[in-house]
Amino acid sequence: MSDGRWYTLYGRPVRSDVRLPIGPSPRPARSRPGWAFERRSIDRGRLPPEGPPVATLRCQHGAAIALRHHAPDGIWIHHPVVGACHIAPRAGRVEIYARPGVDESVLGLVLTGQVAVVLLNELGHVTLHASAVALPQGAIAFLGAHGQGKSAIAASFLQRGAELVTDDVLPLQPADDGVLALPGLPMMKLWPQTVEALLEIDHALPAVAAGDEKRLLSLDGHFPFRAEPAPLRGIFVLDRYDPAARGRVDVTLRRLSARDGLTAMLGHTACAALLPPAEVARLLPRYAQVAARVPIRVLAYPSGFEHREAVHDAVVAELAHP
Repeated sequence: MSDGRWYTLYGRPVRSDVRLPIGPSPRPARSRPGWAFERRSIDRGRLPPEGPPVATLRCQHGAAIALRHHAPDGIWIHHPVVGACHIAPRAGRVEIYARPGVDESVLGLVLTGQVAVVLLNELGHVTLHASAVALPQGAIAFLGAHGQGKSAIAASFLQRGAELVTDDVLPLQPADDGVLALPGLPMMKLWPQTVEALLEIDHALPAVAAGDEKRLLSLDGHFPFRAEPAPLRGIFVLDRYDPAARGRVDVTLRRLSARDGLTAMLGHTACAALLPPAEVARLLPRYAQVAARVPIRVLAYPSGFEHREAVHDAVVAELAHP
């Protein structure tokens, strides 16, 4: 492998032949990377095993966008458009067999997203699809289905001095006195209206990918990023409602039992469709451990950017009463 570029990804030094969608890091004193992303020639490369995949990730329209295969020497993630990646978890090595002419920015997002999630799962991390910020009290995470406003709420906290922990993949690590939230990537994927209404950025942001309406915001020079693990003080499951339909605009919080909290976390596992049942079973005790240690609440709040301050104040007040 060539020297490649060095990055810090989920708190680990990474050497990559593919340009990743975050700023590079200085070469560490310890030259061995935590993970290595190595480009290989597709002409001479190995192919994913034949037969049905053990797990399939689909887009919102039902088309398969990633297929997981198992082989004696590792895991294959096959993307019909991008190519294939062979993952050797114990070695922390990913061999990349990209299709000719593939958009390298899309390939970088696959590596920092789906492929990294597989590596994190193999290391035993609880890995949530979440937005998270760090406050003086510690980190808080927001879970929710598509359109519930995870990124918008995180952005409103950034405006009020919080540090971004992640806006996509949140790895968790049990500690002696609780649970640590590990740093994700210093970038956010935002709807244009969120950028305009909340962040007051005066220049155009690039699309996440060609044809994608969301915009990609690199935090450099805009907002602070939490590069170190932070104690996780709370998880908030979002329940956004239409104030006109309900005739109210209040913000309410409801504590979940450990069992219901576990169910909520499992429902918001990052790239959950790429986890075969055996992997879910292996990680289940870790998820239960987090649910027992970290308060998990349902946060019901009204739609509308004008209500973000009330959401912020309600969450901060709740953290004062764990």
